[in-house]
Amino acid sequence: YTDLYAHTSFTNYACIPGYLKKEYDEKLKAGIDPFTAEDYENYRKFCRAAIERYGKYITSWRVPDEIMLTRYHNKFAQTQYYKFCRIFYEELKKQYPNTPLYAGGAFFGEEKYADLKRDVWDKIKDSVDGLCVDAYPHGISVGVGQNYLGPEQIKLRERYLKTFDITGVKAFVNEETGSGIQRNLALDSNELREFAIINARMVIVCKSMNQVKGWTWFLVEDAKSAWNGNYDYAMWKEYNPRPHAATYALVTRQLAFAQDGIEVKPHADIYSYVFKRKGKTLLTIWAFSKDLVDAKIDMPSDWTAVDLMGKHFSGKK
Repeated sequence: YTDLYAHTSFTNYACIPGYLKKEYDEKLKAGIDPFTAEDYENYRKFCRAAIERYGKYITSWRVPDEIMLTRYHNKFAQTQYYKFCRIFYEELKKQYPNTPLYAGGAFFGEEKYADLKRDVWDKIKDSVDGLCVDAYPHGISVGVGQNYLGPEQIKLRERYLKTFDITGVKAFVNEETGSGIQRNLALDSNELREFAIINARMVIVCKSMNQVKGWTWFLVEDAKSAWNGNYDYAMWKEYNPRPHAATYALVTRQLAFAQDGIEVKPHADIYSYVFKRKGKTLLTIWAFSKDLVDAKIDMPSDWTAVDLMGKHFSGKK
């Protein structure tokens, strides 16, 4: 592996060692920040040692943290997060000044966290190299009767580009994304088939935005600890791949090393994104319509292609 990233957490109270929890709980109940100056200095020493040990292998560090949740258990989570970000950033730049740190600490795409997102970014923007969040853009699950929309319908690209423009962010990492999936859906159900197609389009649209540096799927293998009522988040269910595992793998392979994405609209009902990849042009294209779309595209040369099932075909100039 030549491109590894490290994921760390600052304010997850569940990570506090058991022998300290009683003391920390008492301080929180009394309205006192349980972290002392000594704690922050010890954390600095930990950062220094961890970066020294693993820094040569790590090409980026990411700290999502989800403080929009941890703040309900620890009202000091936000201010702690800002301090931890600054400490980690300072220690990282001392040893590896060109290695980026991405942080943000909040969900993305949900209006109920709008105030938190803005406050967090204002406080940490001088201590990070880019924004890192856990983004679940849909706010809905995959299942019978659910209306799971595509990236075109939820205006995914427009929403993200607007955020990048407002914040001035040059690098964005979605550390965790996915969707709840009704657990008892058959592997070949219409719902899962449609989800696989939508998810492929999601990845392509996100790749087309040059600020997006990472899009990590949650969850690959099923885990009961991640179940949410009748829903899970897995690509693999009971040792079997769901359809979106196949489309996700195919699209990520095809888009590997692609860069400089731009949106092209040859037709009102056609979505298309063009990339550069290893000296060639890579075109992704699909129609978003209930009916067949009759459109002609003049290709500059002979071409080869692959559909979402992995079937290869080709054409002439």
